[in-house]
Amino acid sequence: MSLWVQRTSTGGGTLVHYSTQTDGKGWCTVPIGFSSAGNIIATAWVPDNQVTGPVLSINTWTHIATTYSQMNGLTLYVNGVSVGSTGAQNNTAPSTIVILTLGNSLNGDGCNSQSITTGPFSGYLDEFRVYSRELSARGVSALTKDKTCFDGLMNGDETDIDCGGSCLTCDVGKNCSLAKDCNNGECINGICISATCNDTMKNNGETDVDCGGLNCSPCGTGKVCSDASDCISKSCAFGTCKSPTCSDGIMNGDETDIDCGGSCPVCGVYQMCKVDLDCITGCNNTACINGYCQRKYSCIK
Repeated sequence: MSLWVQRTSTGGGTLVHYSTQTDGKGWCTVPIGFSSAGNIIATAWVPDNQVTGPVLSINTWTHIATTYSQMNGLTLYVNGVSVGSTGAQNNTAPSTIVILTLGNSLNGDGCNSQSITTGPFSGYLDEFRVYSRELSARGVSALTKDKTCFDGLMNGDETDIDCGGSCLTCDVGKNCSLAKDCNNGECINGICISATCNDTMKNNGETDVDCGGLNCSPCGTGKVCSDASDCISKSCAFGTCKSPTCSDGIMNGDETDIDCGGSCPVCGVYQMCKVDLDCITGCNNTACINGYCQRKYSCIK
């Protein structure tokens, strides 16, 4: 999220309020607001976490922005400069439609607000934006620049209309001078081109260089990840792909079922298998039949 704020009084107040009811109640939380001392605060929910910024001056326009991803967590920016981050952080939200209210928590004063003192905000708000992706530090900085970045003209140090240079990065097909002018970090012959999964760059929604994300293959051990699907091992812990083990509760490596088969311990009856050796032996001897370990005979007479 991004917005310009001009306070006209000190103390607390709500800047942004989420709720599933129009009166501010239901499932509800306050992602941005002020503490009783006037500090700007951004919050994440489940697990609760927050970033506390400085006390904002009154009668002065200040740019506030927050960005979020599981890998980088919640980051708070003031006038284009990061003032703190939670680090890797999950953030839970309801599956129902959420109503966003600016400058007031309405009747939701009892909602999850952590150190934010909820209540009506006294002052002015302008240019509020919500993004469906995590903005880069450069992208946040561009929002604090002169309005030439949004005037529909190619001017300043822009490489195309309202993008490149110190403005937001450019989309595929737009003009560029350097890789940093492009969303995907690929500038060839002065044009931003589509990223690929083998261009040795972290782009295209990848979690690490040329792997992870929705568009590329999963990453190997030690690479950066956001969730299990980013890893070959299907094991992502604290933002890093972990090696598969026979006790991680995940079907990975050469296992035929969760933590069994292949090079792991043998599987029990009704667990998946590929060959007889994947199945338990002994009195209740089993065989791999139609992809599942099934009893061949019993020692009980």
